Order: sequence, then structure tokens, then C-alpha cells
Amino acid sequence: GAAASEAARAEVAAHAEQMAAAMRLTERAEMEAASLKAALASAEDSIVEVAAVGAAASEAARAEVAAHAERAATAMRATERADAEAASLKAALAAAEAAALQASSKGAAALCQSP
Repeated sequence: GAAASEAARAEVAAHAEQMAAAMRLTERAEMEAASLKAALASAEDSIVEVAAVGAAASEAARAEVAAHAERAATAMRATERADAEAASLKAALAAAEAAALQASSKGAAALCQSP
């Protein structure tokens, strides 16, 4: 009876040790799971933050491109206006030269006709 009682006690002690070991493993697994959850939450926050920064940078780049395009269009319009004014001035100059030439011809003709 004593040997059986001792064997039963040893079995109970071994079982209790296995239970304690299983409990420690469970606690460690739960701590690792909590740590992983925290790391995941942090990573998700970082992803959201990076996405927000990326969106802001993208928007700023878009605005800069739009502003550059607007400046280019303004410069193009100014160039077209300057070209049109230059053409108008060339035409006026050509007309003035023609008028001067005509006046000069008339003057020469008048000199030739005078007695």
C-alpha cells in the first residue's frame, strides 16, 4: 500500500509539474502574442502615418506641377503677345518705310519738274 501510495504521490507530483510547465508555456505564449499585437498595431500606425505623409507629399508635388504649368502657360501667352506686337511693329515700320520712300520719290519728281 505504501509503495502504491508513493507511486501515486510521484505521479501526482509529475502531473502537477507538467501542469506548471504547461501554464508557464501558456503565459509565455500569451506574452508573445501581446507583444506581437503591440508590434502589429505599431506597424499599422506607421503604415497609416507613411501613407498620410505620402499623400501630403503627392499633393504638394501635384500642386507644384500645376503651378509650374500655370507659369509656363503665362509665359507662353506673354511670348505670343510679344510676337504679335513685334509683327505689328514690323508692319508699321514697313508701312513707314514705304511712305518715306513714296514721299522721297514724290520729292525727287517734284524737284525734277521744277523749272
